Amino acid sequence: MEKDPLLNDRISLNIGCGESNLEGFVNIDCIEGGQVKPDLLVDISTQKLPYQDNEVDDIWMIHSLEHIEMRKWDFILGEFVRVLKPNGILCLSYPEFRECSQRFLADTNKQRNFWRATLYGRQLYKSDYHVCPMDSNEIKEILESSGFYRVNFKPESNNEPYNTIMVAFKDPAPITRESVLVKELRLEISDKLEIGDKIS
Repeated sequence: MEKDPLLNDRISLNIGCGESNLEGFVNIDCIEGGQVKPDLLVDISTQKLPYQDNEVDDIWMIHSLEHIEMRKWDFILGEFVRVLKPNGILCLSYPEFRECSQRFLADTNKQRNFWRATLYGRQLYKSDYHVCPMDSNEIKEILESSGFYRVNFKPESNNEPYNTIMVAFKDPAPITRESVLVKELRLEISDKLEIGDKIS
């Protein structure tokens, strides 16, 4: 059976793929070896993605963002906004810190080590540590201030209500400081240029 040619043109990235390569995706990770066999080796916390502006249809990060220090998120999200097409999709999943910590403290189902791993990672190798507590309301605010809109989240599944899935869309017309000033003050085009120089 032939593949739909329209689907062949889609560029979908699975970033931080680890051991889970997804069919139809470009699987990206910063390490290679053992069961980790990415299509591309990129450290997204320090390296630009090898794609043009507005070229990528969707980006998935499945249980990966919590492994990256929060101080690096601005760069990462900036790259996502750069490469995604207008209304391109960002899909994140992660352990919800509040839910996992409550289950750890309560020793739910007598699985204390499992709940510890949801909070701090399995710790099987160097990058297998969680370094950020993931709180959906905070992450939603971060995404909205980074150029995403229509940000929604829910439990990943009925069986795993302690994991969250979040979907956001790249804003095709993000609000900038200049556009707010121009709209609020009803400035003329010549004034726009002057204001742009003053606030940049």
